[in-house]
Amino acid sequence: MAAKTPQVIGGVDTHRDLHVAAAIDPVGRLLGHRSFPATPAGYRALLAWLQGLGRLQRVGVEGTGTDGAGLLRHLRQARVTVVEVDRPDRRTRRSKGKSDPVDAEAAARAALAGTATGTPKGRDGRVEAIRALRVARRGAMKARTAAGNQLGCLVVSAPEPLRGTLRALSGKELVVAKAAPRLVALMGVGTDVAGQLLVTAGDNPDRLVNEAAFAHLCGVAPLPVNSGRTTGRHRLSRGGDRAANNALYTIVICRLRWDPRTRAYMQRRTKQGMSKLEVVRCLKRYVAREVHRILTAPQPPERLDEP
Repeated sequence: MAAKTPQVIGGVDTHRDLHVAAAIDPVGRLLGHRSFPATPAGYRALLAWLQGLGRLQRVGVEGTGTDGAGLLRHLRQARVTVVEVDRPDRRTRRSKGKSDPVDAEAAARAALAGTATGTPKGRDGRVEAIRALRVARRGAMKARTAAGNQLGCLVVSAPEPLRGTLRALSGKELVVAKAAPRLVALMGVGTDVAGQLLVTAGDNPDRLVNEAAFAHLCGVAPLPVNSGRTTGRHRLSRGGDRAANNALYTIVICRLRWDPRTRAYMQRRTKQGMSKLEVVRCLKRYVAREVHRILTAPQPPERLDEP
């Protein structure tokens, strides 16, 4: 009897308040479509409707990470195979127009044809908790920026004696300058760049046994790319801390604009046949050596009476 039960493939076009489901058979014939509310009761009714048409093989669902997240969890709890559908086929949209039933049918056909084979994210474990924390962090950073802007406006409108005292102060600048004054004093190193390099090196930069290790950590260690007649060429490592790599790039670009020695080096190496990108890679390696020397230099002990 189980072999005679018709097989069904489902497709769902998800929205915030309403889901539209469509069902087709294994040869692509439309069995019907129906709308259901985006609620737990609606999820149960949608699944019951699909299973009532036959033996449900799989369901293609759009928006499993947004509007379809609740439906995805319900279908997985019911042990239904779910495939993620990115978007309806453009040819179908051009020929049949844009509507929720058409999109649901297109999702079912994508699941049947195998063009949609992506496995949706679980969104029910530790990684989902981390994602929620990162969302909260982004919101907190935006709120921090807004608060900083408000404080800046208050300083601008403050009475003149207080305004003159506070106008030049920046909490971020004061903290970084205290932690690494020699690093901030380097050409092209601002508070953001210095902060990133400090974070990359950590509170114990002495763990970096030499400047080559720091270069590897920042992804600026040259790797040979010799092949055939091409010899003596190098590229930078693709690994390492990309944020630190970007910080070194910022220093190099700043020096190429304002530092005469760096600009002279660029002109000399360009005349030797090197491209601008290759020269920038060399400069990043030199800057990494300079930064490592400062980070690992002995620091004077902090005074106990310092705030």
